[in-house]
Amino acid sequence: MDLNNNLDEGISYKVTDRQLPIANVSKIMKDAMPNAAKISKESKELMGKCASEFIAIITCRAKNICECEARKTVTGDDLIRAMEDLDLPYYSEITKIFFERYKDTGNDFKAGKYFSDTIDFSEFQK
Repeated sequence: MDLNNNLDEGISYKVTDRQLPIANVSKIMKDAMPNAAKISKESKELMGKCASEFIAIITCRAKNICECEARKTVTGDDLIRAMEDLDLPYYSEITKIFFERYKDTGNDFKAGKYFSDTIDFSEFQK
């Protein structure tokens, strides 16, 4: 199977079925903004749609990688490889670090507890 197949080929879903919950998107956005900042409802909805589409594209590419290798289960490594294939080195490098730490923490994983305070994102900025 060719990895360059159309990303939407064979996928049947309602667009609303793959949207991230606005409350979750809002919390992430608020955590990234100064305390006094306000975020419009439209901004939250747009960010949710963008994030959902980003996830769908990467997941579809990872699924194609699995199909090419005659596997049925998408792994974290497949997602990282998909980001690399899609020429997203910034995201793939950060995801590698998060994934390694996730594997090291086992069942104790709490994203905020283990990651945000311990990763210096400035090294990834262009």
